Amino acid sequence: ADGPRATARFNQPTSVCLRSDPDAVGSGAADLLIADTANNAIRVATAVGAVSTLPLTGVASPVAVAVRPGSQELFIATSRHTIVVAPMNPTASTAVRVVAGADNVAGNANGAAGTSRLNVPASIAYSAPGDAIFIVETIGCALRVLSGLSTSRPTLSTAAGVTGTCAFADGTGSSALFSGPLHIALSASTAAASWTAMNAAYDEQAGVFPATAIISDAGNYRLRSVAIGGATYPVTTFACTGTAGVRDGALTAALCTPVAAVLVAQGDVVFVDAGRLLRRASTARTEACRVGARLVRLPLAPGLLRRRRRMAQLLRALVEEDVDVRAVDVRDD
Repeated sequence: ADGPRATARFNQPTSVCLRSDPDAVGSGAADLLIADTANNAIRVATAVGAVSTLPLTGVASPVAVAVRPGSQELFIATSRHTIVVAPMNPTASTAVRVVAGADNVAGNANGAAGTSRLNVPASIAYSAPGDAIFIVETIGCALRVLSGLSTSRPTLSTAAGVTGTCAFADGTGSSALFSGPLHIALSASTAAASWTAMNAAYDEQAGVFPATAIISDAGNYRLRSVAIGGATYPVTTFACTGTAGVRDGALTAALCTPVAAVLVAQGDVVFVDAGRLLRRASTARTEACRVGARLVRLPLAPGLLRRRRRMAQLLRALVEEDVDVRAVDVRDD
């Protein structure tokens, strides 16, 4: 049901993102876009809690949504093995367009729209450098990238991992392996909507724009880091040992089962753990070195994270199944 906060209802919402298109500042830029999976809908929640539904047709089991800033477009991942695109602000009933995968057909083929295939895309994120959508596949166990977004037939390729092979290995491109990855988060500069925002994130010492993705590799019980600024995609382990459990401490000794994460700064990741915890993995940086890397728990009110299986994304908000959207401030420990 649409309506004000007290009467609005959802059915298995699985992810959120900010409608942060710079063209919409002052007219809904702070709205939340919600993938309401079982309602086959993309919902909009305003800052005051009013909920509405975008008038889209052809949206089946959406699990993630990402905004392409400046284009007035939404990219939506579905559990039916597709990525579809839609207008950000449709005023009348509008059909979505499939740009990757085929409805209810699992596969691993790369290529242009119509021939490419996906296997349960779970999370997507837009990258301003390269104008691309990055996709993690839970069953396909790979990081895919959709490029050529301005064309009628965007191209899908495999950035890291081997589609259909679920295991663990750090490495570059196909030498890296994932197992049941659930979520991808990009650094602020990578997801930036403008050159102004990118310049603000410029790393003067390194002389680069940081371009990092953090993948919640739940099946491997690790947070993985992917450098996505170049032609290759090196994958390393950012935190945790690969053993199930909950243990704080040094990043190389901590135990975790990450299901969703957000980069609050370079080397500073807040993530949802399947153990019903909000946790933080961070590195204290001195000059060009990383020192004092620690992983600690953050306090949360009991019962905030009630379910783990459908907790698909953390992006300035947590979506509680069948209840509501609750904001979480991660600035203070």
